[in-house]
Amino acid sequence: MTVKELYLKTKNITAREEAMRFVATTSKIRSADDEYEGNVRGGKKAKLDSAGFDRIRFTTSNSNDDYKCDWCLENKVNRHLVLKFPEQSSHCYVTLTQYKPLIDNVCMIVSRNHSARCSLEADQECWTEIRQMMRKLSGFFSDYFNCTTVFMETVFVNKKRNQNLSSRHFVIECYPIKKRFETDAKIYFHKAILDCEQEWSINKKLIKLENNPITRKLPKGLAHFWVSIGPDFDGYGHVIEDEDYFDKNFGKDVITGMYDIHRSKSRNENFDDQMKRIKELKTKWNDYNG
Repeated sequence: MTVKELYLKTKNITAREEAMRFVATTSKIRSADDEYEGNVRGGKKAKLDSAGFDRIRFTTSNSNDDYKCDWCLENKVNRHLVLKFPEQSSHCYVTLTQYKPLIDNVCMIVSRNHSARCSLEADQECWTEIRQMMRKLSGFFSDYFNCTTVFMETVFVNKKRNQNLSSRHFVIECYPIKKRFETDAKIYFHKAILDCEQEWSINKKLIKLENNPITRKLPKGLAHFWVSIGPDFDGYGHVIEDEDYFDKNFGKDVITGMYDIHRSKSRNENFDDQMKRIKELKTKWNDYNG
């Protein structure tokens, strides 16, 4: 056999082998695709083995049953930040901040579980607790720190915006401000709400609460902001029309503007720093409830 004949024979064998490999590979891909589609319909994810399409492992997707929410009271690690109330609270709890706040003694009223994503969705029993906590906190900060407590809540419907807040709990922020700022706070929030977002809006831009709970003044299902100067809903509400434009720190910016301080990024504290910060407050709180 000449060199030319040997070359042609080798070339033909190689071509046939390549053709057979191609057919085998496409059949494996086809069977793998069929198996993949069948398992995807059953709620499974496919993992392709690096060795080839003939080795495919399927695993079920992660379940939400193992998810632990940091806002749920039973899962909360920083229990030393939670203020104890003499009354039995089954719907809400009050916690101090993990970070050093821009003004002293900032705290939050938070739902204990996933029953309501915002206070507008809370039932009557939950609202009874919210009102009790608002009055209790207002009386405490007034008697011991000579402060008026400003309550506010920012609610976004867009899930992308809720990544920075709690998407399963309502969080009502509580800011104790010096009583000399009480009148200024109403003026500042009034002007800030009128100036926020676009000049023209579909909904009424400024909603006066006029000592009525927000459940009587704000529509459900829409993004919104509300603020109460004191516990009796002496404040304003606002329906957020452009969630991408509205700042999640809108209320905080108004407070820092009154105090003429610069809002910087929140700084977390370790356990020792937190205990030093809250020691005096918790001592006075226990005395107030004693």
